[in-house]
Amino acid sequence: MYGDDHAAEHCHLGLYALQHRGQESAGIAASDGRRINLHKGMGLVSSVFADTAILDSLPGRTAIAHNRYSTTGSSNFLNAQPLVFELKCGQVAAAHNGNLVNAAAHSAEEIRAFIGADSLGYLSVEGMLKVVPSPADMCTACFTGDYPTEVPVDFHKEQFHACGGERAR
Repeated sequence: MYGDDHAAEHCHLGLYALQHRGQESAGIAASDGRRINLHKGMGLVSSVFADTAILDSLPGRTAIAHNRYSTTGSSNFLNAQPLVFELKCGQVAAAHNGNLVNAAAHSAEEIRAFIGADSLGYLSVEGMLKVVPSPADMCTACFTGDYPTEVPVDFHKEQFHACGGERAR
């Protein structure tokens, strides 16, 4: 949801409407334009957002929400979404369902038709660059695969962390 003074509240209602799609975990990430506030937890929407003050702690005119029903990955808090990442340009929140490993090679309409969805909504790299404060400072390699150096095929993320890479917190 973008551009609504009650974005988190509307996402909360959307989570209830989609509760049948996922009952494992629920979460909402909302942005006030300066920072992203996140609340997520295991269980039904009604238990994750049982305290009415939670929605008050998610101010902003932009929000995303997610209900999870795992088809892969274990049922634990680490897999609850949305996910919030700290990047050089600031914070980014994301939510997803499934793995589309070759999505860049296909149009949104092709992907929508292949997975049999009624609609498919996503934020393109171009769309994201339009809304970030300093797009020239943002690295898009994670989205486009255009890394400034070639990543070896046998390279694992554990090696990156062991050699001084930082994890998002």
